[in-house]
Amino acid sequence: LTAVSARGREMANIDVPDLGKMASVFASGDDIEKVLEPIRAAGGYVVCANRNSHVQTVIAGSSEGVDQACTAMEKLGVKIVRLEVSTAFHTKIVAPAQEPLMRVLKGMDIQTPTIPVYRNTDGTPYPMTGNDAAEIVSILGQQVASPVEFVRGLEAMWADGFTHFIEIGPKKVVSGMVENVLGDRGAVAIGT
Repeated sequence: LTAVSARGREMANIDVPDLGKMASVFASGDDIEKVLEPIRAAGGYVVCANRNSHVQTVIAGSSEGVDQACTAMEKLGVKIVRLEVSTAFHTKIVAPAQEPLMRVLKGMDIQTPTIPVYRNTDGTPYPMTGNDAAEIVSILGQQVASPVEFVRGLEAMWADGFTHFIEIGPKKVVSGMVENVLGDRGAVAIGT
């Protein structure tokens, strides 16, 4: 709770000229990248911030960049849902929150996990050997301003032999993502 509180506090204290925007796009990240490339080439800032499944990705970036991307995708007939958020999470816009969060994390008793825990930055497991708290703090700090690679994480867990996924929460959103990414391989996704 200390870490979650610190992350929320630092995100709320970000002071930048443009807090950016986010939108949920009902298409694959690879297809979305093709639309984003010319916007970025022209100096716009917009990224795939959450690759949640093969059919749903969240984009984020500068207000202008996200608006341009949404307009371009709507012209292609892609369904877009603009998200009401305070800032463009998982982008360089929120990078100022990294250092203050890492200072809090460094004061905590961070240890290597004893069971695999997968990072959302690249889908690989956190280090499980030794007690390199500094590396884990760095990874946790990077997560603030890095895209969430949920699809890559699911693929890595599947490759490591995980076949059953349990979602605990009020809805079954994550279970649906698991079914989209791994369902054809026999993965079991259970939502409570």
